[in-house]
Amino acid sequence: MIWVVLMIFSPAHGWRRAAEAARSLPGLILLHLLPLALAGCVAEGWGLARWGKRLGEFGTLHRFTMEEIIRYEAVRFGLALALVAVVALVLQQLANTFHSRNDFRAALAVAVFGLGPVFLLRVLDMFPGMPMWLTWLVGAVFSAAILYEGIPRLLHTDPAHAIGLYFCGAAVTVLGSALALLAGLFFLDQERSPLFTDLGAAVARSLVFT
Repeated sequence: MIWVVLMIFSPAHGWRRAAEAARSLPGLILLHLLPLALAGCVAEGWGLARWGKRLGEFGTLHRFTMEEIIRYEAVRFGLALALVAVVALVLQQLANTFHSRNDFRAALAVAVFGLGPVFLLRVLDMFPGMPMWLTWLVGAVFSAAILYEGIPRLLHTDPAHAIGLYFCGAAVTVLGSALALLAGLFFLDQERSPLFTDLGAAVARSLVFT
């Protein structure tokens, strides 16, 4: 998580460290992906339990039971992992399209650290009055900014195609994170619906027993 903050202020140094992390797939997942994905879930879950969340058109303060919070955060955690996997696969295919052959580890590292600001800014969602779209927007801006350095460095794109790959990769990352946010907001708003209660419970069980 510290590396993500470092990338914002010193992208070149931060991405050098990310390239080192990409050499080990288990280390990338266990030491970087899971902590980044969990940080926002834990912080937001604590805020929901303590204060609740203002939702809806009129900003009504909603209170949630611990069971509802666990279901919701399990869904958000699952969405985060799915988002990283999809972005990594798309980045790998895009890089190959731009005549740059890369393994999945490099693309996964770009996805993990590129989405890092979005995940870290979720920590601020613990506060009931903090709009979730605002934390996403700030995180997405930082993500797009740091990817400018990260995509060509880790995906080894030649200069002629680097800018095209960057714009495509940044668009996929930002749009993917926006869809994940909308899915999470929809689930939170519909948390007490039986359909979504069953869905959340199923996701929570699958994450616990995997």
